[in-house]
Amino acid sequence: MAAQAVAMAARRFLAYLDSELPHAATFEDIARTYFAPSIQALESSDFQAGCPVGTPANDAPDSADGLKTACEQALSGFASVVTRELRRLGFTSQRAEAAATLVVSANQGAILLARTARNRSSIETALRALIALGAGEPGKPLAARR
Repeated sequence: MAAQAVAMAARRFLAYLDSELPHAATFEDIARTYFAPSIQALESSDFQAGCPVGTPANDAPDSADGLKTACEQALSGFASVVTRELRRLGFTSQRAEAAATLVVSANQGAILLARTARNRSSIETALRALIALGAGEPGKPLAARR
């Protein structure tokens, strides 16, 4: 049942990404669009709601193979959509995959920090740092600008 709930939540988020990310013109647009539902969910739940995929992925026991598989498929699906859209913006395959992994993992970590602190400061800081890393510039390294 938990695996089905994760799959349903993943389908909703994938539909959102498929609908919204094609409008993005920059990496910053992609990152902000990706983070927006997390910020909204955190605030509307008084920082009680976590990610309906990341939270079970983190909390599931090793014996919950079906749930772990559903979570892995969901998170890799999210990264695939971001990768596709970064490729559309001119990123090489390797850079797009690296940047997409960074977006997904930064979002997951930022959700945890925001829930723990019970404010949006952590997630906003993570989003700004992600954008500042230069991940949004094709041909530039995934590292801080000098």
